Amino acid sequence: HLKIKKFKVFAALNFFLYVCMKNMEKAILKDRIILIDAGHADAVAADLRANFKRMIGRDIPAADMASWLVCCALDAGWKSEDGQVQVVFVHSAKGKEMTNFLPSDLDTEVDGKAFRDDAMGEFLLSAVQEEGINVGKPLFVQCFQALVEDKKTRNVVLFPDLERYGDLLDEQFAKEHECKVTVLSMQPPRPADSISHVVAGFGLMHAMGIRPEEFD
Repeated sequence: HLKIKKFKVFAALNFFLYVCMKNMEKAILKDRIILIDAGHADAVAADLRANFKRMIGRDIPAADMASWLVCCALDAGWKSEDGQVQVVFVHSAKGKEMTNFLPSDLDTEVDGKAFRDDAMGEFLLSAVQEEGINVGKPLFVQCFQALVEDKKTRNVVLFPDLERYGDLLDEQFAKEHECKVTVLSMQPPRPADSISHVVAGFGLMHAMGIRPEEFD
């Protein structure tokens, strides 16, 4: 579970993500970043809970957030010695709560918190609100674009809403960059040499405590 541990927000040197939230500015800089569309991730988790309840005949608990994030990092092939992991949740003004995860409140229980996993190291968590910050492309797409344009960014995991802005991400995937990008989604994105795809359901199943033998 997430420990109530505050961490200092690192001053950005090459990648600036300014967020007007609670009249505060936050800047995020990390070499290993997990960028999550919070509303979409919650919707996927809700669908999985409903479907697996019907399939295996028991209630499915909310996903353990820390366990899920560790799975995201493992899906990207990261190792603990690679350094800290920065997790950024992008959410709408009405989507501050991920009801299918524990903890669920991005504002009070997730943003500014951290946890340590024995196998993967320390995870630093941030939550940013989309409305009122940027115009034009969705904030998720702008964040990813800024990351891959920064040559110091080496590893990024995306949990995007491909139906909403997948075409805009495809434009970024088609460009040359040195960043290793792993896309977690239920359906694969358009193939591109610059990205790899992992089915998002497996990590969520693990975080929900669903065991393979339950399908026998």
